[in-house]
Amino acid sequence: MKRLGDLRRWLPAVLLAVLAGVVALGGLNWLMVWRDLNRPERLAAWEEIKREQIPEFGMSGERKKVEGRELIFLRVDPRGTKLWLATGRDPNGHDCAHRGRPPTAFSLAILRPLGFCKPYSSASMPFVEVTFHGFSPEAREAAKLMIDAGVSVNEVSPDGVVPLQAAVLRRNEEMVKLLLEAGADPFARAKSDQIGDLRSALEAAESLTSDPSADRIRKMVRDAAERRRLTEPR
Repeated sequence: MKRLGDLRRWLPAVLLAVLAGVVALGGLNWLMVWRDLNRPERLAAWEEIKREQIPEFGMSGERKKVEGRELIFLRVDPRGTKLWLATGRDPNGHDCAHRGRPPTAFSLAILRPLGFCKPYSSASMPFVEVTFHGFSPEAREAAKLMIDAGVSVNEVSPDGVVPLQAAVLRRNEEMVKLLLEAGADPFARAKSDQIGDLRSALEAAESLTSDPSADRIRKMVRDAAERRRLTEPR
């Protein structure tokens, strides 16, 4: 009973100390993030974006009808991508930033560690957008910039878009090559998908109708899958 009484007496003090420690660590993290976001090069990038009215990550979409289907054609300015990355924006969409704005210290230091900064769809994940809709050399350059910035190439969007699988299905040969070179997993698949396609990139590649480009894509994906089987037995 005496031990129980001692525990009750000390418990509030212990909880208060833990709370103070959490607040102190949160405050220190906020300060470090704030200092990083306010580095001169980040502020200069944001001023340049505002001055030139550069769209988010240098990307803008245009809808066109092709053979009766409405498709999105992505226009990409890699310089704009580089500037947006310089502001601290996350190409995977984990930054709680308002569209067209840089992230804040509160979002990165407080909200993100608590798990609140999750993208809501592929539209809020610039890397998924550029790998899904980007066919131009500029789009690939932008994707490379995001990869160099540390993007997660295998992250699946909430609505079920897997970057490599999407590039395979759209027969985007050069993007497939870029993603595989960056370590994209040919076995990765969505757990749920709004359009109902839960195949891996390997399965998608095997389903492509044969033509020279599809055959090259299939070989690239098969080779990558075989390398993974040898190094990471499944």
